[in-house]
Amino acid sequence: MIFEDEVAQIVDAEFNQLRDERAWITDELAALEAERAEVEETQAQLERERTPLQRGELPVRDNETIDPVRASEARIAEFDYSSRFEQAVYGADHIVLPDGDIFTAEQAYWRDHHRRQDDRERMCELLTDASEADADAEAQLGHHPLSRHSRFVVERSGRMPLTGSRELTIELRIQAHLETFAHYGADNRPAMRVDLLEVINDSVRGPNGTISRAS
Repeated sequence: MIFEDEVAQIVDAEFNQLRDERAWITDELAALEAERAEVEETQAQLERERTPLQRGELPVRDNETIDPVRASEARIAEFDYSSRFEQAVYGADHIVLPDGDIFTAEQAYWRDHHRRQDDRERMCELLTDASEADADAEAQLGHHPLSRHSRFVVERSGRMPLTGSRELTIELRIQAHLETFAHYGADNRPAMRVDLLEVINDSVRGPNGTISRAS
């Protein structure tokens, strides 16, 4: 019967959607587990290397912190903070938009509305420049901060398909002094006004250097 065929098609479509969502969630969990394993190895190395810095003395500056932060410690803190941030957004029952409306979304919604990135390539270049010729910069990445970025975007659907307006951006930006960590293996500088301005400029400018609408 036609009715039974239609029901079967609906059930198959829903099943396929659930299967795709499950595969996406599985991939996200696998990526996080892989990074967690990398961070745990970093932590183990940190426990083994309770020795003075061997890559040179940190320069003395005004307003420096009392104790330097090792690259391994910064890497662990970066992963911990960014993971807790993402878990908070994924686990939120609802989000209050700037106009007061309530937004709710299933975890699958974030598949197309969440982007995670870092400065891995830049850090690799810095480590290559700072290390000896036979050093493996790729192997050192797991022991250094990468200035991780994580962005969630809430959009309101438009009248036409594939159209919508951005209502809210929830973003985490970790701004580490990558050059210092790459050269000295640690950093003793606090975040300064120039660091804040760099983050703000990157946030409000689009990929082509154009000013984007604040959200």
